[in-house]
Order: sequence, then C-alpha cells, then structure tokens
Amino acid sequence: MNNSETAKIFENLFIGLQRGYGLLHGDVYRYVKGQPTTELYQQHLEGKISLGIVPITDKGNCRFGVIDDDSHKKGGVKKDFDYNTLLKKIKFLKLPLTVFKSKSGGAHMYLLLDKYYKAKDVRHILTKMAYALGYERDSIEIFPKQETLKNKDGTRGDGSFINLPYHKGNTRVLLDFEGKELNTSDGVLYASKRVTHESNWSKFKLLDHDKSTGRNDRTFAATTFFKKHYKDWENKTVEYNKLFNNPPLEERELFQTVIKSNDKTDYFDTELEEASPTELIGYDISEYRVRTDITRPKFLIEDLIIEGSTNFTFGEKGKGKTELILGKINALSRGEDFMQFGIDVAWPCAFFDFEMHPFDTIARNEPYLKKYGGDPKKDYLHIIHWNDQKNR
Repeated sequence: MNNSETAKIFENLFIGLQRGYGLLHGDVYRYVKGQPTTELYQQHLEGKISLGIVPITDKGNCRFGVIDDDSHKKGGVKKDFDYNTLLKKIKFLKLPLTVFKSKSGGAHMYLLLDKYYKAKDVRHILTKMAYALGYERDSIEIFPKQETLKNKDGTRGDGSFINLPYHKGNTRVLLDFEGKELNTSDGVLYASKRVTHESNWSKFKLLDHDKSTGRNDRTFAATTFFKKHYKDWENKTVEYNKLFNNPPLEERELFQTVIKSNDKTDYFDTELEEASPTELIGYDISEYRVRTDITRPKFLIEDLIIEGSTNFTFGEKGKGKTELILGKINALSRGEDFMQFGIDVAWPCAFFDFEMHPFDTIARNEPYLKKYGGDPKKDYLHIIHWNDQKNR
C-alpha cells in the first residue's frame, strides 16, 4: 500500500466525531473545531502533527472503543509495561481486542467495529472485557468516555479525544500476538483484519457477573463462559487460574467452589442473565423535536416505504399479494410512480420466488414490460427462483 491508501484505511479504522478533534500543541493536546480530514490522518502518520480523535459522534454512536491501561505508572513510579502477559490473556480469551503501545508507554486495547454501534453498548462490553482481564473497575479508562454528547442543560458537548497510534509511523505501534511490533503499513493491514461484528463480542458479557472483583468471582464468571463455549471447560478454568490469578487459587478451592458449582448448574441460562432496564427514557416534546439523532426519513416510495425499513405484505390466498409486490418493484426498479405514490429515483430490486412455476414470473411481468416499454436497467430487477438453486 502507498501512503495515501494507508492513510484512508487508517482513517476508516479510527473514524469518530466529524466536527472536532485533538491536536498536540507543545506538550498539551487542545480541542480544535473542524472536520478531521484524510489529510490530517496522513500528517499524523508522517509525524507532522499528533492527532486525537473523539470516538463518539453526535448521534451517540462509535466505530471503535478503547481500554486505556496506564497501570505501569501507578504509585508514581513508572515501570516497564508487561505487554507479553496482556497479549497472552487476550489471546487466551480470544477477545477481539487489538493492542497498541500508548504515548505514555502503556497499552491501548482497541475494539475495532464493522459499523456504528451505540457508545453505551460499546462502553458496556469494554467494561466487562476489562474485568475479565483482571482490572479493578476504577483502574482503567474506557473510550468513548461519554454515552452521549448532549449535556444536562441541552447543549452539545465536545467529548473526550484519544491520541491515535502510529504517530510518525514508528511510535505507539501495534503488537501482534507474538509480541512483534508492526510497521505502519503492516500494522494498519493487521488492524483492518481485526475489525469485528457485535455477534463476535456480545458473548463476552458472560465474563462479568457485575459482582466484586475478587479472584473467586472473576474466575467463577470465566468458568461460566468456558462451560457455555468449550467442551474442555474444566481445563480452560485451570489454565485461566494459572494465567490470570496472582497468586492462583489453590487447586482444592478451585475445584470445590468454582468448577464443582458450575458442573451442577448452567448459570449462564438462569442466574446470570443481565438485569432488565429499571427506568424509561423520555423527553419533553420541545427537546424531542430538536434531537440530532433523529433525521427526516428518506422515502423509496413516497409516504409508503422508508429506506432501511422492513415491510410485510400478508393476506389470504388469491387476494393479490404477489401482484402488489410485483407492481411496487417494477415501479421502483424504473424510478416510475407507483399508483398515486411518487418514486424519485430507480432502486435495484430482487424478487425471490420459492413457490410458483418458473414461467409464472415471466408471465406476471409481461404487463409491466408493455406498460413501461421495456426492461429496467441491467440488474435493477433481479430474479432469484427456487428452480435454479442447487439441490433446490
């Protein structure tokens, strides 16, 4: 990859608030109003500036989250950070976290996401991952630091930024699971392959029972997780105890209070379900009306079908369901109005048929072929029929 391509991928990995960012002035980061452009990301990689990004957007979403560990500075005495042990723990639990060295010599553990998720949910899962890794609840920082940028008085806040990795291309580098420091292009490529979906990280909620941070509670939670996801869960618990607990639980205590208890009961199906919400969220109408996270819907078919929505057509056999759907998609695929409902532009459509004879699809589309004087643009009306599928 050339520098420009690397910068674009780097920007996509660490994209955040689009109206402000952090910039290093001397030894102090300051908030700057404006959009963090691709050029700024590239200047950061080149060492011309040191860029900080606010992970949370005005809609309360984020594309990445971070566990920030500066424990090596605890007590006022700076020590060498034990990256190897941290990497072993993350690899053992198979957490979708990517480790970078931080500016202060600590560790930034990034959760890199495939799309925008609620900041509240990202903070929630990162808190649980941090607990499973052995951190006390108040010993680390989690980014985004906010769940919303809306202040209590209704004004809009600026959020908190985190300085990005690979400043000058050779500092704050990514560490792979062998502890090897990767250069900029290799590190960015490696990180892009670590991007994860919610289905890959929501399961780790079981690693935290929202109880105390003692060895027994933490190990019990890990055992519950292992039992749900591994056949050799007892062995995984023994390995966990050796790697995560210092000192480890004695073997007798481990088997009596942790393994034996989990062997009798599937706690992940009963007691350890997460608590339901205890309050409803509401707004005064004057506040609700000006919310920035609610935008005017975009209609595919005016006053009928909204972009991104799921719509069902149902009724008794022979009432015209298929004809109604064919009428809609023939109009949509050509950008022509449907009955009295306006359609501004053509939209690609797919028609799935797992019931009728294959010729029925041709016959039922004949009237629309005559009405509109020909087919839509190539692949704007795509047919998927059961008759064409392997083994049907």
